Amino acid sequence: ASVKGLDLHEEPQPTDLNALTAELAEALHLQGGEVQVAGQVAPLTVKPLAMKRCLANLLENAVFYGQRARVTLEEQAGVVRLHIHDSGPGIPKDQLGRVFSPFVRLEVSRSRHTGGSGLGLGIARHIARAHGGDITLANHPAGGLLATLTLPRQSSVTDL
Repeated sequence: ASVKGLDLHEEPQPTDLNALTAELAEALHLQGGEVQVAGQVAPLTVKPLAMKRCLANLLENAVFYGQRARVTLEEQAGVVRLHIHDSGPGIPKDQLGRVFSPFVRLEVSRSRHTGGSGLGLGIARHIARAHGGDITLANHPAGGLLATLTLPRQSSVTDL
């Protein structure tokens, strides 16, 4: 079974998040976006297609709303983090949690005419949580939005 590109029966396997992030950054570059990637992490056991969808949703949002994004991969104390900082307008503080709800789009500029369904962040968070992790959003003090994907190194992966 598959839902929006998610293979519900996909088996977890060691996955190179560095290469996956670089591949997505290159694809977005070919579409006119700018994504810089810094840092490295050791392979992580995840459902690779699901994790690719999670990262793609986060990076596509960052580039769509901020034109440019910087991704930093890091690992500390058995936790892998991908920080995605875009150059966009950010999100009103009282709306940060709301954007994970289905079909939520906050601004006129984020209308259905510009593409998207308002499902991407919710799907990304669902995938992160199925891997024992989460996604948080915060407005960066220097401007733009900071999305942080946190994934534990040792965790069982639940069905999506």
